[in-house]
Amino acid sequence: MLTGRIIDAAEADRIGLVLRVVPDDRLLEEAVDVAGQIAANSPGGAHDERSHVVPTGGGLTPGRHRSGEPDPGSGHHDRDMVEAVTAFLEKRPPKFG
Repeated sequence: MLTGRIIDAAEADRIGLVLRVVPDDRLLEEAVDVAGQIAANSPGGAHDERSHVVPTGGGLTPGRHRSGEPDPGSGHHDRDMVEAVTAFLEKRPPKFG
C-alpha cells in the first residue's frame, strides 16, 4: 500500500494482505456476512476493523482502505474487554453497550 502499486485480488490473497477472496457475484453476500460477524462483536473492537473482502476482478488501489485509529480516551476498549472476559467466564454471549 505504501508503494502505490496496484495488485489484483489473487496476489493480495497470495501475500496475505486479505483473509479471503470471493467471486464478484458473491461479494455483496460475503460482505453482509462479514458485517454481521463484526456487528456481533464489541463496538470498540469493530471500530478498528479493516476490509477483508476483495472482489476477484478488482484490484487494490491506493486509498481503498480506512485509516484512523480508535479514540484511546473513549474507554470502550476497557469496558468491552471486561465484558468479554466476564461473559467468557460466565459461559454466556457478551452484551456490549
